[in-house]
Amino acid sequence: MKRVLLLLTVSMLLFGVVPYLTAFIVVAHPFSLHYSRQNPSAYSLPYQDVTFPANADKLTLSGWFIPATPTKGTIILCHGVFADRTDLSDFAPPLVKAGYSVLAFDFRQRGKSGRSKNTIGKDEVNDLLGAVEYVKQRKDVSGKPIGVMGVSMGASIAIMTAARCKDLRAVVADSGYARMDHAIDQHLWIFFGPLKPLLTRLTFWHGRRMLGFDPKTVSPASQIAQISPRPILLIHSKRDFMIRSSESQALYQAAKEPKELWITPRGRHTKSRFVYPQEYRKKVVGFFAKALSSRGDYPGETRRP
Repeated sequence: MKRVLLLLTVSMLLFGVVPYLTAFIVVAHPFSLHYSRQNPSAYSLPYQDVTFPANADKLTLSGWFIPATPTKGTIILCHGVFADRTDLSDFAPPLVKAGYSVLAFDFRQRGKSGRSKNTIGKDEVNDLLGAVEYVKQRKDVSGKPIGVMGVSMGASIAIMTAARCKDLRAVVADSGYARMDHAIDQHLWIFFGPLKPLLTRLTFWHGRRMLGFDPKTVSPASQIAQISPRPILLIHSKRDFMIRSSESQALYQAAKEPKELWITPRGRHTKSRFVYPQEYRKKVVGFFAKALSSRGDYPGETRRP
């Protein structure tokens, strides 16, 4: 009898509580990991604390504006789902050195931005649209071209936003997902391991109820073609275990020219820039230099996987 009760208890925890808690933590309320509390002054960069409203719901978002003097344009940095504006702060110095002002901001429910449900990219598109409007209204960069660089969730948001907003002249998307449910599915391997096939269906069921939408409907791959003729650079590590490199390959196949795909041999999720710092910096800064040039032309250089 005791063994039966124990088996029932374990089954209830495994198939009842665990999928619910995982959906709550991974899907509907992803926890925040603060990589650093350093502000841009740690890199000897002057900066301004700024706020601006998101598009649509007007949620107040918070960020840093890092000016370049003189400036060729502005690059907006988009962080990952478990991070905040500090996620890409290490890449601000080479962009500023190259003559680009930088806006790094916190998506909703992250950092100092307003508290609202994190939707892993769906509603966060409105946050990036708000950031674009903020940059367009600044007198010191008004009329200058705008580019966007995102990692992980931020990469997928950059793609979906650029598909809607022609003000974004160039996109760098590092380790993004082609479809949201693919990314969630891969994350579940980390939580469940060999038990994943047993628990995925229940976890997705809870996740859809918590989010209020089906994750498979959030698909950068179905929108990326709309970015053309503006250029996009896709970056992914072959050894990424959180979002497979096949996601960027699917994005590349769905995109139209001009497009480029760089699959790095080594590096964890979003870490190609640390494993290959010189090549990464040269490729990304050079990409923006071509795409945001005053001539407005881009030769459409393409590296096939």
